[in-house]
Amino acid sequence: MAKTTRYDTPIMLTKRQKQLLAEFGLSTDFEHLTDEQYFAIDERMSNEMMTRGINDSGDGLNDYGKLCESVIIALPDD
Repeated sequence: MAKTTRYDTPIMLTKRQKQLLAEFGLSTDFEHLTDEQYFAIDERMSNEMMTRGINDSGDGLNDYGKLCESVIIALPDD
């Protein structure tokens, strides 16, 4: 399902992104994601961002939330 590129460049995950995905047993191989893996990543990162990723003032993301958001953004478009 997922393409390996965004704007014809490979999708590269950072070490921190890979570590976060691995903590939850989620795939770090965005090159060969199934639909099930894609949606599992999107759902888990969204939930983490909403439950643990909001800053203390409640008006934005903390560092953890930004990390979760960056994983969601890295997901292939197609």
